Amino acid sequence: MLCAISGEVPQDPVVSSKSGNVFSRALIESHISTHGTDPIT
Repeated sequence: MLCAISGEVPQDPVVSSKSGNVFSRALIESHISTHGTDPIT
């Protein structure tokens, strides 16, 4: 299981309900606060 943003094992893994991808919580929260969307969708 790798983070779809970093390609590394996520520290605090979360799964996107839209794309089903796994992300590190800190990275996906940062991306969503900046861009407003899942980076994969």
